Amino acid sequence: GYPNPQAMRDHGYVVLLRSPALHPRVLVRYGATERMLVDAGIPAETVSTRGSGLLAQMLSLVVLGDWASLYLALLNGADPTEVNVIHRLKGLLAEA
Repeated sequence: GYPNPQAMRDHGYVVLLRSPALHPRVLVRYGATERMLVDAGIPAETVSTRGSGLLAQMLSLVVLGDWASLYLALLNGADPTEVNVIHRLKGLLAEA
């Protein structure tokens, strides 16, 4: 799906989240995925975890994702505290 739509290539940016705890085969997939993105003209960057333990590494990416989400919401004039999608998901899960 990377080649289409054109807007994806023009405005997309992929961030690959990487941990040293990943299996070597998964790391090979990261390299292949990044190459495919570059070939499709979609900018991509790999962000590695920080911290010495697995919990610290996991939380470093959670914090990064939270700050990135907040910043993007503010840049786009959206209310970053709005959680209607999460409330809907919880409602659908409760029905299941």
